[in-house]
Amino acid sequence: MRFKLSLVTAFAVVLATSSCITTYYTDVQVLEPAEIAVPQNIAELMLLNRNIYLPADTLEENSAASEQEKMLELLNIASTESIFSLADILNETPRFEFIDTTKILETFYTDSLQEPDPLNPGFIYQLVDSLEADALISLEYISFNDSTRTISRGGRYEVTLYQMMEVLWRIYDGYNAEIIDEHRFVDTLRWGSNSANLGRARNAIPSREEAWMESAYFASLKYGRRIAPHWVIDERMFYSSQFIPRLRSGAGMIDRHRWEDAAEMLIPLTDHWYKPLAAAASFNMAFISEMRGSYSLAIDWLRKALELRDSRGMRMYLEILEERESKKERIDRQIPVQ
Repeated sequence: MRFKLSLVTAFAVVLATSSCITTYYTDVQVLEPAEIAVPQNIAELMLLNRNIYLPADTLEENSAASEQEKMLELLNIASTESIFSLADILNETPRFEFIDTTKILETFYTDSLQEPDPLNPGFIYQLVDSLEADALISLEYISFNDSTRTISRGGRYEVTLYQMMEVLWRIYDGYNAEIIDEHRFVDTLRWGSNSANLGRARNAIPSREEAWMESAYFASLKYGRRIAPHWVIDERMFYSSQFIPRLRSGAGMIDRHRWEDAAEMLIPLTDHWYKPLAAAASFNMAFISEMRGSYSLAIDWLRKALELRDSRGMRMYLEILEERESKKERIDRQIPVQ
């Protein structure tokens, strides 16, 4: 009788664990490589905005500025937004030293709205020496061209704002004044609205100033990601079960990003006699290893999980890990060894 009862109990445990190991999701930060590798000897940066076309005191107070003067003032604001946004974006990456406001300069360029020639080497040396920088990033040129389209259809109005922008960036090496990178960014952003009232449809799209500011930030974000590894938010899956205390506790620590504690809790389960449980614990260990930066170990753990229990989700995660391992090799070449 005892033997029969133990078999029933064991079957009940297996049934409960197999049906109640469930998947959960959490957001994590992962480091993406830059598009290019800036020389590793460059750590201290200074930024230069060459797009201040009109000094503020050139416009008389209470005078009716011409449309071109208004556009130039707005362009000044947008270029300033772009250069300071780039500093903020680069300060969030692990690649360069912190850029404070003392290393962000602006120069007047009032001759024309054409893009300027590269900076004179003597001027570059003077700037980087005075601020003890390794390189100078210059916003050489920025321009915007917007247009609005209105369509009446079925008693409603569709209003679309198109914002075309062109931005030229250059990085000058502070040691030899050579151009390390020259990048021209051209793109068109679009905002749309739909309403039965034409006035409401027009008011729902951003103003010219708002569109220019958003476009300026977007251009800086794209360039920041070109030259520096950057953090992005991604999603990861892990396993838990309300009927298995150790797996549940380990999963809770994963959700709170307590990687060391989670590993200590889960490792004993990876050799459990019940394969679905061992597979779930091994999968979680792969996730923990990835968050610790050990991609080869993460792949080993995941392959063990796949041997125990093959699933589409596990195979997809293996592809992610292999890609992450390849990206880490690129990132290691882009970030100087401390």
